[in-house]
Amino acid sequence: MNLQQLTYFCTIVQKKSYTRASEHLRVTQSTLSHSINELERELNAPLLIRSGRSITLTPFGEILLQYVKPALSLLDEAQSKLKDMTDPESGMISVSYFSSLNDLVIYAISRYYEESGKIQPHFRFFPASTTEIEEAIINGTSDLAFTTQIDNPMFEYHTIGYHETVIIVSNRHPLARYKEIHLSQLRNENIIAYEEQCQIRGYIDQLFADAGFKPKVIFETTNDNIILSSVSANFGIALVPKPLTEHARPVKVIKIKDKMPPRPIVLARRKSRYLSRAAESFANYVIRNAALFDEYLKSTNSISN
Repeated sequence: MNLQQLTYFCTIVQKKSYTRASEHLRVTQSTLSHSINELERELNAPLLIRSGRSITLTPFGEILLQYVKPALSLLDEAQSKLKDMTDPESGMISVSYFSSLNDLVIYAISRYYEESGKIQPHFRFFPASTTEIEEAIINGTSDLAFTTQIDNPMFEYHTIGYHETVIIVSNRHPLARYKEIHLSQLRNENIIAYEEQCQIRGYIDQLFADAGFKPKVIFETTNDNIILSSVSANFGIALVPKPLTEHARPVKVIKIKDKMPPRPIVLARRKSRYLSRAAESFANYVIRNAALFDEYLKSTNSISN
């Protein structure tokens, strides 16, 4: 059993596919298959079951994964520390975030480069759902995340601004003639919603509950573009973060009249995980300039008439 085999094993599990794992690792699927077969022979236990294009962990695979993931994470952390000691200005900064925060993330990085004069650090970007962001921070795939607060005691958070939630409808929808409405006016509307694994779904469900009714959800997805496309096609209406509509296909954006609790945007990291000096420097910059990024969010939150 060697480090390469264990890395291949964890990547296949993470990507849930030999195909996606081979693309990520830049090796052939036959190489992955041979490596896993050798590992299974050595352990005398089946680890993965291939079903079409997807994979399933066996009970033996689940046990192995429990030990291998933290071990690989510790090795990655050791490598990062050693590299950081020899070259503190270089290295990779991995950032995960909601797709509605695309513009904010790019803005933050460009301002960081501009004001610090540092161009050595390289960034890797991971647009993801709440569940994926939480997993990425836990396993170390991401150093930092721009997200809403996740109920996890392993994380620390720094609020940097607030997201506005708006209603979007097709330009052909009868509600398109309004600039703002109450949520109660959506009682009989078909709602396209985020799946429950997305943090915003719980927030939106609570908004409807506060308005006194349960929405008529006809379709659920984790994909922002599917929501925007479905609304544009007049399949239904949706509640989404306002910044998501900035570059969307034609939809009518309607302000919500109801008083709503703020939805904070935070910079998150794992409390006990080591951050390279480059990642620490970027995180500190974002935290120090939280007011700047809140102003940026407010500028994207403004509704045009």
